[in-house]
Amino acid sequence: MAKLLDQVLQSFISSAERGSFNGLRADLALKNCEHDRGSVGEIAALVESLEIDCIFGSVDLNPHIKRLPALSPAEQIERLNCDPLSSVCLYPTVEILAREVGADAYQDSPFSRALLLGGAQLEYVGFELAVLGRYRNDPRFNLTFEDYVGTMSVTGASYESEDFPKRDKISIQTFGLGFDGDGLPHVVAFFRYLADLTPEHQQYWNSFRTSREVLICEPYYRASIIGDFWSNRSVRHAIEEEMRLINEMATAAFSKPIFRRLLSPELPFDLSSFLVPSTENYEKFLHSWDKMLSDNIDKKFFVGSVAIERDEERADGKIVVVQKGTLSLLKEWLELRVRSDSAQQLVGAIITPMQKIRQGRQAPAHRFSENEFSKDFHQHRRKVLWSIYESLTTLREVMSRQPGAEGVLSPAWLREGLDVI
Repeated sequence: MAKLLDQVLQSFISSAERGSFNGLRADLALKNCEHDRGSVGEIAALVESLEIDCIFGSVDLNPHIKRLPALSPAEQIERLNCDPLSSVCLYPTVEILAREVGADAYQDSPFSRALLLGGAQLEYVGFELAVLGRYRNDPRFNLTFEDYVGTMSVTGASYESEDFPKRDKISIQTFGLGFDGDGLPHVVAFFRYLADLTPEHQQYWNSFRTSREVLICEPYYRASIIGDFWSNRSVRHAIEEEMRLINEMATAAFSKPIFRRLLSPELPFDLSSFLVPSTENYEKFLHSWDKMLSDNIDKKFFVGSVAIERDEERADGKIVVVQKGTLSLLKEWLELRVRSDSAQQLVGAIITPMQKIRQGRQAPAHRFSENEFSKDFHQHRRKVLWSIYESLTTLREVMSRQPGAEGVLSPAWLREGLDVI
């Protein structure tokens, strides 16, 4: 058994030195030790003594990498008796690696060392949101975001540049969103992707590692670990869909859209869920949403329905013509279109959230604000997102009642549970 264990151990360490962290096929291991099928009992004995782990092709599509922690020893031994050895890969256990791996191995690369010590490639680590700050503030890196997932890489020009340090020519295939016990967001990333970073960047990420328990969000878990399709049910995505439906209905009823541009799945950082909860970031968040709402309403939509301009008397008594704001135009248009006992309430439900965002955007322009950190900003952000969603849902319901818009149907998921992240 010592010969088999040594072969598995040396094969794994050799693979780790190449950055692969692969297992050794069980049938080849026995062949190299000049054993036949009957010697499967030797593998089982090493499993039982916590010296070898088996990863099975019947459980994981690629047993040549340890994607997830191994099954219990009892389950491994049971499968060894029925699975073909050509579909089983052998790995030294965490206990053996802790004893055999020297302290100097990957000492400057903590996540590579974690894999060398037997960590599963899809084990994840939770980080403070501030870990992204270095890359966000450096134009030589690309950060892209969707609601639950992001990517980071050096730009093509920087990668090709001989003047750009080799240590910074890095990327992370994906990172995701996780939450602690208080519901506060964190960055989560898998050992496999973190181990691809250079030692300098592994140490940088490790310095933001959180001591709190962080649970990976379900959509990122399903897509990355289970390989399952997931439906984006974030409230931000629901806002994107509401804006699209409103434009489609407006075009069907009035031959012109109300919003000049729509949101896309790839988000600007200021609208993502990966924001550090600070005064500055919250104000940028409000500013970005105001640009997507009030600033994004097309005044051309109202031409022919309400007056675009109004007369205003100046302090000197002269009358001047001024352009109405987009929210004023929308309010007037709604008051003409909504005919019910609850008209005032409906108009207020649409306009008030947008007005509050506009006021929140304008406030920093009239005062000096200290940039402070507060977990409360996460709750403020969620409340704002929900208010936007409810505003646009009500506007879409009003628009759906306009002649010509009846054929535009909303998807069922908009009426089901949404994630306010």
